[in-house]
Amino acid sequence: MKIILKSKLLAWFLTISIFSFTQEPIIPSSPYGTKEEYVNKVLENGDISAYQDLFFILQKGGHENEYLIYSLFMANKYNYPDAFFWVYYHMIKLFDNKDIEIDEISLKTALEYLNKGVELGSKNAEIRMSELSLEGRLIPQDTIRGIQLHMKGWNVTDSVAIERNLKYIRKKYLNKI
Repeated sequence: MKIILKSKLLAWFLTISIFSFTQEPIIPSSPYGTKEEYVNKVLENGDISAYQDLFFILQKGGHENEYLIYSLFMANKYNYPDAFFWVYYHMIKLFDNKDIEIDEISLKTALEYLNKGVELGSKNAEIRMSELSLEGRLIPQDTIRGIQLHMKGWNVTDSVAIERNLKYIRKKYLNKI
């Protein structure tokens, strides 16, 4: 009985293991299927859902930096707010991953995309610009702008939440107020 049970368990494990290595990653509620189909939806229609899913497809395939290309496209052609944030993110990440100091032109371009994302209301861009403003990293420190963007990015509106967020900002970024 124990031997049969162990062999059935081993067969089940091997079946699952082989199946999981031979299958493409499954994207939950994926209406398009292959990477190429997602890319076509992004390029042809500016499909935001396909664009967002494409990030996970590229990430699982080890090609996350390729997302910069599609982010540039979505930002420049379709003016999609979050795409501006992702252009910034991937430009900065390319330099960080290689442990290379970013040059002035690339930094200026990345920050222009981040600013445009803030102007268009991208929550990701607002939160990141808030952090940069409060830290004074990559841009001059601007505490007032940092606090305003933090509150806007995190949708902080009621007085209790405002006070709680101000305490967090003081502790994390300012240490002196």
